[in-house]
Amino acid sequence: MLYFKLIKNYVDTTAIRQELITHDDAWLKETGRQERAPAQKDTNAIPLRGLKRSAICGRRRRDVHESRYTSISTRFPETVRLLESLATEFDGELGRAKLARVPPGKKVLPHVDRGEYYRSRDRYHLVIRSEKGSPLQAGGEEIRMQEGELWWFNNNALHAAHNDSHDNRVHLIFDVLPKGCAIDLAAEDQQDQVDHLEIEELLRLAWSEKQNGELEFVVAAVKVYLAARMQPKRWVALLTEHRLLENSENHPLAAVVALCGPAIRGKVRRHYESALAWCLAQIDLDRVRLDDLVPVLAAAGGLETIHVQWKANRDQLLYGKC
Repeated sequence: MLYFKLIKNYVDTTAIRQELITHDDAWLKETGRQERAPAQKDTNAIPLRGLKRSAICGRRRRDVHESRYTSISTRFPETVRLLESLATEFDGELGRAKLARVPPGKKVLPHVDRGEYYRSRDRYHLVIRSEKGSPLQAGGEEIRMQEGELWWFNNNALHAAHNDSHDNRVHLIFDVLPKGCAIDLAAEDQQDQVDHLEIEELLRLAWSEKQNGELEFVVAAVKVYLAARMQPKRWVALLTEHRLLENSENHPLAAVVALCGPAIRGKVRRHYESALAWCLAQIDLDRVRLDDLVPVLAAAGGLETIHVQWKANRDQLLYGKC
C-alpha cells in the first residue's frame, strides 16, 4: 500500500481510555475544528497540541509551523507522555496532536490537509476505541484500523473516514516532523532581511495589475501571500503599519486583499477573498503553476462563480463529488 503503513500492531491505550472517561466533558470544550473545517463538521476533538497563535503572523493556520501544548492537555498527562515517547522513538519533533471522535453513523468527508505545515510532516493515527474497526480511505486505498493499532498515512492525498458501528470511534491523531526536515525559522529571519523589499515590490505590482483586470489582480495577490509566507517578520510589519494585524489572525486572506486593494469593498471583496483561497488551494495541491493562474481562473468561471461554489462546498469544488 502506498498511502497507509502499519507502524505498530498493538499499543496499550488503557491509560488514555481512563483519562477520557475521567474528562468526558472535554469533548465539547473546543469546537473550532468542526466549525472551521466542513469535512469535520460531524466530529468532536480534544486538542492536545495546537498551533502557536503568536506565530500566525498573518498566515493561514495551515501554514503555521510552530505548535504548543494546549491548556486542556494538562488533564491528559498519560496521553502526553505517550505522544512524547512516540516522537522520540521516531526520532522526530512532535507537532500538533488531538483526540478525535466520530459518533456512530457519522463521516469525515473527503478532503486534503493542505499547506506548508502538513507538507513537511508525517501524520499518525492511534486507534483508542473502535467497535468494528475504523474504515479510512486515502488515494484510492481503503483499510480498517483496529483498536490498539498505530498507523501512518498520507494526509496529503484525498482521504475520508466513517464510523459504521454503534459506538463512538476515537483516535489519537498526531504529526511528527522527521529528523533532517526541521523548519529553520532562524534562516527564514535571515532571508527576511535579505529580501525585505520583495513584498513591497509585489504590492506595487498588485496595485498596478488592478488596472489590467480582476483576474490579474488576484494572481498578483497570490504572489503577495506566497512571499508573506516566507517573510513573516516583514509581513507583520506591513500589516501593523496598515492596522490589519489583528484582523489577519482570523482572516489572513481578507487582510491580503485589503492590503493589495484597499478600495475593494463589500461583497466584491469577498469574491476576491474566495478566489484567492481557491488559487492557493490549487497551488497547494500542485495542480497549477503561477504562470497559468489567469486562464485557469477564467476557465473556472471567474470570481463570482468561484465565490458561490467555494462558499457552498469547497471540498466538492476542489475534489469533485463528496
